[in-house]
Amino acid sequence: MKIEKAKLTVLIPLLITCATLQGCDIRRTTNPPQTISPKGNGEADVKEDDYAQETTPPSFETEDERWDTENCVYSNFKYGFSLTLPNDIAWHLTSGTSKHTVFRIEQPDTEMVMFVNYHPMTDGHTHTDIWDNYDVFITRVLPEVKKLTTNNSAETVTNQEYSKCSFCGKHAIKVFWTSTLYDDRYDEPIEMETIDYVFYHHDALTTVTLKYYRDVKDALMQDGYDIRELLKGFLLVPRKDET
Repeated sequence: MKIEKAKLTVLIPLLITCATLQGCDIRRTTNPPQTISPKGNGEADVKEDDYAQETTPPSFETEDERWDTENCVYSNFKYGFSLTLPNDIAWHLTSGTSKHTVFRIEQPDTEMVMFVNYHPMTDGHTHTDIWDNYDVFITRVLPEVKKLTTNNSAETVTNQEYSKCSFCGKHAIKVFWTSTLYDDRYDEPIEMETIDYVFYHHDALTTVTLKYYRDVKDALMQDGYDIRELLKGFLLVPRKDET
């Protein structure tokens, strides 16, 4: 069923707020390594230029979330999702820079990041299928996101591809972005790629994002490692109020 025009007036600003490139959620040091080093364990013979680091923080469990450092498994019982990552390389679980970022993790050698944005719907309507808003999303939201990204981060979007898809059993919209960061703080322009999956989950607009440098992705591809495979570790799980 199509969402009424009045509802769209409320929904569009929310979509624009949530569906962003998060340009400041990735950083570029001077010439980061283009290979992933095994995480240090105090025993391996790691050279200084290997950039090997420990997974952080240590394992913990609360009522809302659990982090297993040894196996690199994160679960969030408040919002209902989990992520399993390769445990032979280091990961840093960090806080997000966006108000609605409820999860963010970084691979310190390559600086690729994954994060989850979660924005409850407050317009008084139940939203279950993002495909109902597909036309609005691609004709009104994405152009606005592109403009905001350029104005707020000096990150120029050079291409965007979008499609309806299935993600964790949900109807979703997949957006693939390529962009270039022009900034005097860096030696040269930086080419980046971003993959977003946007969907409704528990009547909230949820975005799962993977962001990385293109040269790092290309280098790892030559070694037989596809960064995009990391998204397969994301799952939806029951929330604590459902168990």
